[in-house]
Amino acid sequence: MRLDQGPLLHLGVFRQKEADHLLITIHHLIVDGVSWRILLEDLQTAYQQALEGKQIKLPPKSDSYIKYAEELFDISKSKALLEEAAYWDSVMSSETAPLPKITDENAGRLQENARTASWILSSEVTKQLLLETQQAYGTDVHELLLTALGMALHEWTGSEQILISTEGHGRQGHMPDIDMSRTAGWFTSVYPVLLDMRVPGGSGEKTAHRIKTVKDMMRRVPYHGTGYGLLRYSRNILYKDPEISFNYLGAFDGLEGTLKMSPFKPQHDIAAGRIREFDLDINAMVAAGQLEVKAVYTDVFAPGAIEFFMNRFHTHIEDIIAHCSGKKEREKTLTDYSHTELTAQALSSIEDLVKGL
Repeated sequence: MRLDQGPLLHLGVFRQKEADHLLITIHHLIVDGVSWRILLEDLQTAYQQALEGKQIKLPPKSDSYIKYAEELFDISKSKALLEEAAYWDSVMSSETAPLPKITDENAGRLQENARTASWILSSEVTKQLLLETQQAYGTDVHELLLTALGMALHEWTGSEQILISTEGHGRQGHMPDIDMSRTAGWFTSVYPVLLDMRVPGGSGEKTAHRIKTVKDMMRRVPYHGTGYGLLRYSRNILYKDPEISFNYLGAFDGLEGTLKMSPFKPQHDIAAGRIREFDLDINAMVAAGQLEVKAVYTDVFAPGAIEFFMNRFHTHIEDIIAHCSGKKEREKTLTDYSHTELTAQALSSIEDLVKGL
């Protein structure tokens, strides 16, 4: 599958005695995770209608990808976008230490040399994560996973500030008047975040402080990160390559109806000769009611290093889930009051004054 030759979509049917298996291969440039959900739901609907002898009728389409691209081009030249540059420069200028690697040779970064390490939460603990943790600090699952990730990286590397790359679905942000709810394409926003694991000396509860810090950091990211890529490629802003990528894909429990997800998996998702962009690529997803976290890495790390890191990641997210689900009262954080630079010390002083009234 080549961009310069096409086609960028391939279909194949494999007929077996127990069932037929449909392989759908689409280049990532024209489809993202949200698009896959749209396409598979429409395929399920159309297939069921065909089986019942009905006319195939799908929900109305939303705005086109071309319209989105044109709006994006206009935004890239706007003054509003330029105002975000100071935020991204501050993220990129933070002092961070490199990951502990044993080599920097590109030969070790080839996709064909990639290895994986993974863990899975039990159904019971995953249910707690999804349903019983939000009331503690008003966080979402992505923020709690980032907190656990930061704690594990701090424990592994010794660094209190770690720069990573993360992703958003990119369908929110600068263009509230465009409907992309049923548009297929690659909208993904990829942007850096600084995981700050520093804890003030007087703070008695490290886990709580780190959860609140990560939550407030994520809530202050301008427009969910959609402007970062525009600034990076259209303006002169500070840039350095994060060594780590983290992507939470949300919950995907397959297809409901006549079509089912096939148990067969492709041998390769990425060309074997490609040099991996990140030294450590972590993806998390809830499937069949369980959270699975998978790390993809190459031979740039010492034997056993990633296994140690992943074990600590697993332990920290379980500790965070227990901590949050055990809290009886909601504790507000800085961004519940303001998305400007209100400090934790100022918020604490305000709360003390209110209690004294």
